[in-house]
Amino acid sequence: MQKKNITLEKKVDTIHPEHKVEIAKMPAKAPEKVEMQSAAVKKINLDVPAGVAAPDLSTDAHLTPAPESILAPIGDTDIGDTAQNYARRRDTGGVRTPGKGTSKGIGNSIKRTGTSEGKSIGEQTTGNGDGEGNETFSSIIQQIADDIIKRSGGAPIDVVFVVDASGSMQDNINAVAEHLGLMIDAYKASEIDYQLGLTDFFVDKSGTQKITVSPLTKSLQTYKQMLYAIIPTGDENALDAIHQTVTEMQFRNNTVKHFILVTDEPLTSLFGFTVDNTINLCKQNEIYVNVLGLNIPEHKRLATETDGTFHEVPQDPKTQHIAQQPKTVQDIGQKILREAANLPTDIVIFVDTSKSMADKMPYITEQIDRWLRDWDNAMIDYRIGVVRFRANGTVNMVNVYQPPQTTKQIHKILELPTQDDENLFHAVIEATSRIKTRANAKTHFILFTDEPGNPKQPIAGTISLLKEKSVVVNVIGTIDTFQQQVAQQTGGIWVAMPNGHKLNKTYH
Repeated sequence: MQKKNITLEKKVDTIHPEHKVEIAKMPAKAPEKVEMQSAAVKKINLDVPAGVAAPDLSTDAHLTPAPESILAPIGDTDIGDTAQNYARRRDTGGVRTPGKGTSKGIGNSIKRTGTSEGKSIGEQTTGNGDGEGNETFSSIIQQIADDIIKRSGGAPIDVVFVVDASGSMQDNINAVAEHLGLMIDAYKASEIDYQLGLTDFFVDKSGTQKITVSPLTKSLQTYKQMLYAIIPTGDENALDAIHQTVTEMQFRNNTVKHFILVTDEPLTSLFGFTVDNTINLCKQNEIYVNVLGLNIPEHKRLATETDGTFHEVPQDPKTQHIAQQPKTVQDIGQKILREAANLPTDIVIFVDTSKSMADKMPYITEQIDRWLRDWDNAMIDYRIGVVRFRANGTVNMVNVYQPPQTTKQIHKILELPTQDDENLFHAVIEATSRIKTRANAKTHFILFTDEPGNPKQPIAGTISLLKEKSVVVNVIGTIDTFQQQVAQQTGGIWVAMPNGHKLNKTYH
């Protein structure tokens, strides 16, 4: 690791920056990837930055399949024989007979669920559609895990979530991520050899289908990072995603293979795949398909005819496609105002002072002044600190102006000259370790920037650190994985910066 070179920066009038830290940029190490022939794109880097505490991060983030771990050839098995082989599985230590009927008809493996309104995603209850039952999202995940364990017969398992990443799925994806630990705990308690894979799929606004198949791993932190990095958008074609996952996922030898399809839409395909040939494909390759979806016949058929289980996704489908009103800068101020009504609050404003931000400083000053007027009129207990960040070549510069700062001091900080480039991600890491907030205060970060960052930045460790410190991060920024995910996962608000840039030429 490169050593930090610490220099002193001349103080400006009455402003009292702590000091300036200059750190050479470090190259991010990209994870090993699954080679793909489709338009799928890996969206995140799975490394954790050096020096960032992430105690729950497993050390197997770069786990790769064994060389002999290949998928059985498709189409080599006669379909008639497959039906029998599928029922008894391989002649190994994992020999088993499905305990929930055959692949014909809707057997006892069906789990019918309904919806209970007025609860958060983690608390939503499900029933059988007639008011019976009291399942929560967590109980569904536990039931699927128990079913998979029972079906394994003690053999190793490969479990792949096939997740619809279309625009209506955000709450469902978050719920899967939040409750995934329950499934892992069940596997560990049973002492079963497990690995998890992930496929996410959507169709973007241009009509291009994106299907991303991520490799098997045992790292819960890595897996949750992949889930949280999904930014739902556009449409979806679940049948195409299932076919591509069967083709590209590198399963281990002699494992019991399960898909868990999570979707809130009917089953469609751009390539003409049908439910029938998708079922046959999964049966040929001895893959159980568990469906967390809609209470419709095709979702149930896919589950029961591959000997999987079906659960209705615990949300009201009628409300899933209602577009939310975009948030505004004033929503950030009002959010802080509400949360500070009965609790001291320390607010740290991060300002990108690269050259491209020079014409945006009046806008930033106006927004900050408006917030301060609202907060002062409400007589809440708050303090303001400022972080000014920019870069010169490979050197990142961060000035931390500790709270409390006055309105006059904030204006002087914003009037300082801009310089070259910026590195928001580095500034957040650096300032989080240096900022001095009150022990009894709620901490809010507000980030101002007009450019996306390095798409290879290892963001999971930093977001975990912020969540551990209970920091709420609000962003006035651009379309960027870190900026959007840090706001979403810490309970903050993301707002688009006027005239922000779509690309950062440094990384594209």
